[in-house]
Amino acid sequence: MLNLRWERLIPILAATVIVLALFSPLSTGAASAPTEGLPPSMEGQVISAARVGQTQGALRDMPVRVDAPKVDSSEFVGGNMPVKSPIDLPYPRKVTNPNANKPVGPSPVISVGKPSNSRPVLHGSDARIGDPLASSDIYAAWNGLNQGDNRTLFGYGFVPPDTQGDTSGNVYDTGYYVEVVNSNLAVWDYSQANVYGAWPKTVLGPMPIFDLWQGFGGPCEYDNDGDPIVLFDEQADRWLISQFALPAFNYGPGAFASDMSECVAISQTNDPTGAYYLYEFPAGYTGIDDDYDPGTPQVTGYQKMPDYPKFGIWQDSYYMTVNQFDVYFTGDWAGGGVYVFDRDAMLTGTAGAYFYFDPFSAFDCSMGTYYTTESNPWCFLGGLLPADNDGPWAPGGTPEYLVMFEDDAWSTPAYTVGDQLDILSVDTDWTGATATMSYDSILPVDAFDSEVCPNYQRTCIKQPDTTATVDAISDRLMYRLQYRNFGDYQAMVVNHTVDMNDPAGHAGVRWYQLVDSGSGWTVGQQGDFSPDSDSRWMGSAAMDEVGNIALGYSVSSTSTYPSIRYTHHLASDPVGTMRTEATIWAGGGSQFASALYGSQYARWGDYSMMSIAPDGCDFVYTNEYYRGNTPLEWYTSMGNFGMDSCWYGDIIPPDTSILTGPADPAHSLDATFTFDGTDGETAVAGFECSLNGSAWEDCTSPKTYDLVNPGMNTFEVRAIDLGYNFDQTPASYTWDSGFIAKVFRSKGLQDGWILESGENTNKGGSLNETSKRLYIGDNSLNKQYRSILSFNTAILPDTAQIIGGSLQMKRSKIVGTDPFSTHGDLVADMKVPYFSTSASLQLSDFRAGADVFKAATFGGPVSRWYRADLVASAYGAVNLSGTTQFRVRFMLDDDNDATADFIKFFSGNAALTVRPKLIIYYYVP
Repeated sequence: MLNLRWERLIPILAATVIVLALFSPLSTGAASAPTEGLPPSMEGQVISAARVGQTQGALRDMPVRVDAPKVDSSEFVGGNMPVKSPIDLPYPRKVTNPNANKPVGPSPVISVGKPSNSRPVLHGSDARIGDPLASSDIYAAWNGLNQGDNRTLFGYGFVPPDTQGDTSGNVYDTGYYVEVVNSNLAVWDYSQANVYGAWPKTVLGPMPIFDLWQGFGGPCEYDNDGDPIVLFDEQADRWLISQFALPAFNYGPGAFASDMSECVAISQTNDPTGAYYLYEFPAGYTGIDDDYDPGTPQVTGYQKMPDYPKFGIWQDSYYMTVNQFDVYFTGDWAGGGVYVFDRDAMLTGTAGAYFYFDPFSAFDCSMGTYYTTESNPWCFLGGLLPADNDGPWAPGGTPEYLVMFEDDAWSTPAYTVGDQLDILSVDTDWTGATATMSYDSILPVDAFDSEVCPNYQRTCIKQPDTTATVDAISDRLMYRLQYRNFGDYQAMVVNHTVDMNDPAGHAGVRWYQLVDSGSGWTVGQQGDFSPDSDSRWMGSAAMDEVGNIALGYSVSSTSTYPSIRYTHHLASDPVGTMRTEATIWAGGGSQFASALYGSQYARWGDYSMMSIAPDGCDFVYTNEYYRGNTPLEWYTSMGNFGMDSCWYGDIIPPDTSILTGPADPAHSLDATFTFDGTDGETAVAGFECSLNGSAWEDCTSPKTYDLVNPGMNTFEVRAIDLGYNFDQTPASYTWDSGFIAKVFRSKGLQDGWILESGENTNKGGSLNETSKRLYIGDNSLNKQYRSILSFNTAILPDTAQIIGGSLQMKRSKIVGTDPFSTHGDLVADMKVPYFSTSASLQLSDFRAGADVFKAATFGGPVSRWYRADLVASAYGAVNLSGTTQFRVRFMLDDDNDATADFIKFFSGNAALTVRPKLIIYYYVP
């Protein structure tokens, strides 16, 4: 499968716009000490590196130019829709031949005009005190850039938007939000309201990103190619705005005559509408594998296309990672790249030095051996993200970190990987003019499957109103890799999209918090967020200053328009858990142009952005959505929110007490609790409950649990006040439920499926007791399948008092229409002792008998397992001295459509872990 993923990249060269980075010679240094836990082949190696054996690379990441009816640019704030006037700029711009030999360095400063008006303070610094805001509330949401802006500015649009933004100030008083998309930008001022009284106000843009470079000359002035990034450098109180310029893809004057470059602008002050220092960094000229032959040297003197640029701000430098391609010869993958820019120089507008790491060329890696005999780990780097610092700097001397993930399915005959995170470090010494990169650690993680779309094909995320699907981009980590220094430990958070495996194209978000308490990086916590059958993807994560985590993403399904949502994890929550999600902006349409024009128009986006203000508590998340089913007319929105535990950390919390709980032992599957709270510094606003360490959930007294664990259980409850301060020592209650749970697996040759002899005959005509699948539903002749399950329950004590039970089956496949939608309820019958004359499968098992009764009704699937809880009258039908049988059937005979509509379930002849199971709950007096 791996080579198929790469081969599909080659034809995708015909898109438009992109831009990239600066280049310098490779630099290596003395070997660093071996890192504990690394394979011997990596110990002591120091390199100029970056690898992408596992990313889809980036030719498919280029925005696609689209032409369609012009849509007016508009701004949404608080529900108001004032229409903007088009910017008065002479577009389309006539492009002249750029100067290919222009030297690298800062430009003369430019100034982007900002309207001069008063800056009323809309919110006092203590505005939140006393506000009854729940931790997941949206403080504000406003619409950002959209496709109509592109059409107004350029006469055409782009997909995907690659939505990106960052925030300064303290959001509610002063500061700015800057958003960039392919290929324009805008600025909002938090201290101002627009003419409709809504907040914040647009004070710059929409404007083309390359307007920043007008008068600069070279590709940054003439090529507005996108893949933009904007970051607020809070320690310097400055803005970084970048995009790449790819003359090779513009087919106009200067194509291949000018350098492919990364364009970087650094603001001279904290005002993003003011003056900037401008830089143009040509992409590296290193070896290109033009002939697939590892025995011949790579061809030098040609640039690699530096795609998918991602930035991280670090104390010593600005770091950029890229995915590289050979666009001059074969269009093949050409390894990852890492660029290191002189932050101190760029902040003062002086010519900055830089380092360029390209291990794919340094080790003469070859696509000809990539999937067969290549074994050098440095040849497989790629999809790296650089750590981006928020809050206090890392301890002095801490290197920059780069992280990528590996999927065990990507192993090759010569290079084996597991499901893991690879952490690399870069040590940069500007005084000594050296930079070295080495492996820091390899962290095994919980198993995952990154192949959301089969063979990593471009599209499979479902939408309403159309068969068109959108891009899951599940082959790489999603931006950002956010870093925070908490003093006694360091932490990073990051995420990527994974396949939830039920069904194909059901995406979820895998998130990680990595922790270093002084002895190296470990996986502090991880989890898959997929609370229902909707797909969630295109995530971005960040931590606030007290360790709460916010995770934003896109969500979509056949019944949910692509929308913008987020979830969160409080630092006090059980590890690996996220709370109930909140909606920032609900979509009103689908992106269906791929059904009309081809898969290249199925691009949803390459990244979104979860940023946090320098105040340490205000998150702002931006992503895209559609308002209606108009091809390719995307919109973006920003949502501001925060966890109130970040704001109210010093308030006395309430106390909690449990009033009543179950007996000990209870001899019951259920448990009910009553509880109360005593005010702390503010009034009690509610409660949160947890059973046996589960995620905290909102609850009220009394709280009932329908199915507790066998044996010992622990219930906890904590009171919460209006500021979301909670009892730091929750009230706890431990008790013995007093019952035992016994799991039985079905008996193989004593279960199987039976097919009706003729439609509506209610007689069995054929049976199968050896298949690894059970059939339930109807065949193409409308004859019914029913299945028999047999369990040896004789091992139960003769005096067992049964208090509950459930029958569970795992789905293998649905054939035709899901019978749940046409055949009524799926039920399980019981009969004592057998349906026929013995426990063996017989044709007569199909026929209903006088003493057959409906013992259970199945509910919807969870990870493809269907569950049916036994009714109380079935408890006495469990055979304590032999076999207990069930017959599983749909209530309605058929839908008379003359097509096969049935479900295949795993039978007792399948692997043990997927066989049907009967769980009996009982106690012995």
